[in-house]
Amino acid sequence: MHAEIAVEYKIFENVIKVPRKALLTRQDRYLVFTIKDIQGRSGTANWVYVEMGSQNDEEFEIKSGIQEGDLVVVEGHLTLAHQSKVKIED
Repeated sequence: MHAEIAVEYKIFENVIKVPRKALLTRQDRYLVFTIKDIQGRSGTANWVYVEMGSQNDEEFEIKSGIQEGDLVVVEGHLTLAHQSKVKIED
């Protein structure tokens, strides 16, 4: 057997993307935790409501809520509260 397929896809440029595992839902709204007030290897985790755009199996486009360069928490954030002190690890 032999089959040929054509896969159509679109590449989105100049967008902010976050890993799927960074996104949480609270009160039927999407949010991510960003790290602010960074001093050395620690900072404060603040939740930020975001507006989502396109998505795939691995990433979400963020239309508003965070900016390019913001540090986003991707692990250990399921039980974080707003303005929690956190340690930054690589």
